Amino acid sequence: MNTKRRGAAGRIVDDWRALLALPDNTPVRAWGWDDHAGRVKVSMRERLHWKISSQCPWYGYGRKWTEIYQADLVRDCDAIRRKMQQRVRLYQLATPELRRRYAHLLDDPREV
Repeated sequence: MNTKRRGAAGRIVDDWRALLALPDNTPVRAWGWDDHAGRVKVSMRERLHWKISSQCPWYGYGRKWTEIYQADLVRDCDAIRRKMQQRVRLYQLATPELRRRYAHLLDDPREV
């Protein structure tokens, strides 16, 4: 069996495997990088995940991609964090996923 890869994808896989074999503190001055191997691995992994995800036809579409949903999600996460750290009362959450998952943290407004 021919183990030599051909094409751009094959070169990327070969380069990725060569990079994974390096210790994290090794300086990397190839592939357009000038950093330590550990940081290059993290950055390449993030780019690879983004590249794979962005090829999906549904990438970037749907209610979870809207600015309003993202703002509500940040606000809900902050409210849950405050509830756990500062013991403040939490009456409602805007996103249905967090509302279901953290229903046990919600306070009843009638118990004031």
